[in-house]
Amino acid sequence: MRIIGRFYRRKLAQKGLGKARVAAARKLGIRLYIMLRDQIDYQEFCRRGQMRQKSGAACAGMPDVGHSPAIQ
Repeated sequence: MRIIGRFYRRKLAQKGLGKARVAAARKLGIRLYIMLRDQIDYQEFCRRGQMRQKSGAACAGMPDVGHSPAIQ
């Protein structure tokens, strides 16, 4: 989770302690939600993110069309 740590330190310098904590917790929570929703581990999550970056698609964690629980 070095990525979250780097993100936290960057936000800490930019926004201060409280906002940095909330931003890092939100980022971690979103990743956890996606991994639980798709039943994947962290390595698979990172692999999917790398695939999307190479293809020019949306960033990892962005919902795909049709993934919304409201649309069934």
